[in-house]
Amino acid sequence: MEHCGLVHREVHQQVPPKVEYSLTEFGQSLNAALIPLGDWGEKHMKTIEAIQASETAAAVRPVRPAPTPRRSPRPGVNLDSGCAIGT
Repeated sequence: MEHCGLVHREVHQQVPPKVEYSLTEFGQSLNAALIPLGDWGEKHMKTIEAIQASETAAAVRPVRPAPTPRRSPRPGVNLDSGCAIGT
């Protein structure tokens, strides 16, 4: 951002080191775009938090292994599908 002229960086030669950052006039001109974006975020914060909570819950939900198919003593009978093949 400093390279693009948005931020001014001032280094103070002291111990401990100190650096101050400030917006340039060009950087301050971004407020016209960023303030409405912040307003939108505040207006929709409850929805955003609900989405993040559901994604977090889905991410930590344990994955169950696929069920092992049940075998029938009769060849061609699939107990899981409810249909008998070859009968």
